Amino acid sequence: MSPIKILRIVPSLEMGGVEKTLLSLLPELKRRGVEVSVCCLYKREELAGEMEKGGIPVHFVRMRPRIDFDLKYVGGMVKLIRLLKKEKITVVHTHMYKANTPGRIAALLRGVPVIIANEHNIDTWKSKSQHRIDRILAHFTDKIISVSDAVRKFYIEKGIPSEKILTIHNGIKLEKFKITLNMDRKKRELGLKPSSVVIGTVGRLEPQKGHKYFLEAASLIKREIPDAQFLLVGSGSLKGKLREYIRRMGLEDDTILTGFRKDIPEILATMEVFILPSLREGFSISLLEAMASGKPIVATSVGGNQEVICDGECGFLVSSKDSESIARRAIKILKNEELKKRLKRNAQEKVKEFSIEKMASKTIELYSKMLNLHYAT
Repeated sequence: MSPIKILRIVPSLEMGGVEKTLLSLLPELKRRGVEVSVCCLYKREELAGEMEKGGIPVHFVRMRPRIDFDLKYVGGMVKLIRLLKKEKITVVHTHMYKANTPGRIAALLRGVPVIIANEHNIDTWKSKSQHRIDRILAHFTDKIISVSDAVRKFYIEKGIPSEKILTIHNGIKLEKFKITLNMDRKKRELGLKPSSVVIGTVGRLEPQKGHKYFLEAASLIKREIPDAQFLLVGSGSLKGKLREYIRRMGLEDDTILTGFRKDIPEILATMEVFILPSLREGFSISLLEAMASGKPIVATSVGGNQEVICDGECGFLVSSKDSESIARRAIKILKNEELKKRLKRNAQEKVKEFSIEKMASKTIELYSKMLNLHYAT
């Protein structure tokens, strides 16, 4: 058998849930003896340097984001195939549509022994032709990983054979969230009052994350909890619109848009309640991080959230776009210290099921199984 060399192909290494997971997972795979590298197809972005600091080589093959088989796109494919040949890659593992399509085609043309694709979300935005491409490529893919059973069900309904798709839940480094903190100092740094009751969320400022409903709930919470202040952590295209919405709702004195932050464990530590108001989710890393931090959770019952949160046990689940229910559950938590303690304890116990170590073990097991099957035939 040839040496096992894994190439994970991604659109970019910007700060998102997929990329954050890889930043934790790939060094863990390397620590266990897996030779792994990353290839970005469109942009390197801010996490590329951090990946390299962790000992993971990062390649860059410039491709056009739009899948259009003209000379420029084909030229990018040729460069990608050459990279696979030069690095003697034995497993190509792709992520997200913009990398799943060209990555798998390049791996097929190069004759890479094992091809694996990852599906990370309930991609309701995809067109019929894009789902058709997914179905065609599935025939040439050894295994498709879904990050939750909800994502798996979605893709089976779109025509992916059930035997092709396997769930491996995302994981996080649990120990990162066991911290001590000077709370007053951190609150001042963030622009919060030391006496404030902080309710927050973490996620890209994009439509699917449902920040509008977080703010509507914030307005209701403020009436019941006068000391409440609100944190929206993350960057994205909706920053301007959300800032205007905050102003119109009269929340500008008590709501902070932090932008992109690297100190997520410390920021989570300042929160009394964590809210995830997403309209759709594959399997939320932010949700796991909040649980590891011991935060009581109010989350929408979409996608993989239902596989993490037992309603009423380690958090509360509400319908998407239901600002009143979000506010009502958050107020219930804030006014009941025993409930808050119970939710915290249960969340920290439940999240142990989703460690980066467990994710790494399942990933290596899959690589070994697929390679053994290939070389046995």
